[in-house]
Amino acid sequence: MEIYRRKEGLDSVPEYMVVICNSGFWDVVYAESTPAMMNMKARWAPAIQAAAVTELLGELEDDTTYSTFANLVRQALSRN
Repeated sequence: MEIYRRKEGLDSVPEYMVVICNSGFWDVVYAESTPAMMNMKARWAPAIQAAAVTELLGELEDDTTYSTFANLVRQALSRN
């Protein structure tokens, strides 16, 4: 999720442009104000978190994938 705010001094609506993207999927939505943007983030957060966890689990299963975070998790799991 990428959030862009319009320049200061412009009195046009919407105030925010939000780009939601993941593995070939992308969508652009707009929020007219900061409260509306925060509401949008709260609604999208579970889906974004689930996608991030799913991607990490895929990286953990693939030893050929280079991911610093995945490597840290592998090291932590191997200590047990």
